[in-house]
Amino acid sequence: MPVNLKKTLVERVERLMKRHPEYGYKDVSDFLEDAVASSLRRIRRILYIYLLVFVSISLILAYLILAYLILR
Repeated sequence: MPVNLKKTLVERVERLMKRHPEYGYKDVSDFLEDAVASSLRRIRRILYIYLLVFVSISLILAYLILAYLILR
């Protein structure tokens, strides 16, 4: 799938690949594939943390409501 990128961004990636061949990127496309996959993993982890926080807060609220109803 073709993707349009700013020339300066492509040049920065090419410089990085040239300076650090140990990273093992074959070309800009290879770098971008890895960068997108990494970003998606990071976003997935963040969303999972948000879900855990939401569930935790919901449980705390449920316990507080239950305690209120029992003790009133």
